[in-house]
Amino acid sequence: MINRIVGLHFSPRGGTAIITDQIINELADRIAAECGTEISCETYDIFRRPLEIPSFDQDTIAVVAVPVRVGKMPVPALKVLENVEGSGAMTIAVVSYATRSYGNALYELYRRAEDRGFKVIGAGAFVTEHSGVSEVTLKRPDLKDMQEIVDFANIAAMKIKRLAGCEIEGMRVKPAPIDVAGRMPVHRISRLSPKAAAVAERTMEKLFRHQNESEWYV
Repeated sequence: MINRIVGLHFSPRGGTAIITDQIINELADRIAAECGTEISCETYDIFRRPLEIPSFDQDTIAVVAVPVRVGKMPVPALKVLENVEGSGAMTIAVVSYATRSYGNALYELYRRAEDRGFKVIGAGAFVTEHSGVSEVTLKRPDLKDMQEIVDFANIAAMKIKRLAGCEIEGMRVKPAPIDVAGRMPVHRISRLSPKAAAVAERTMEKLFRHQNESEWYV
């Protein structure tokens, strides 16, 4: 029986934390209402508290969220995730981005979370403010973005209810793989200054088709 939701976010500027908290709150409210159980919620900032990550189990939902860095996961977040054991917890993978594309970051997070023993049942990319990018995203997530996040979380909650079998104790369904687009990126040692990294982000804006919109898979 699902009784706990844990959020792990890497959020140096705070935007990814906002998205994570919104998803957790929506999941908790919907699952509690549908299943009639009390849901405890915890959030851990792996940017500031990388050594305080709790353990997971099959009665826990994990929300793992990171910002996009030049189309990939940030290396510090990747290193933290390499030391986390998912232990079968159903998981929602989230990336936040401010360029025109999130590149391969969502696919990478999905694959790496699965490799660590999480069962990813939903994945989403949402727009938020990042440093060093155009002014288009300075006030994001906006009301439309937040509604997208709410819709995503509500659909994910219905899927969790179906998979977890909250009506009949112990009746669980194995989640099917979700079809996240992308490929595993290669991480090389970066010697870019923050200014050069910002230039690289702006270059990414010109290369991809996404237009600062949410995109998700459940």
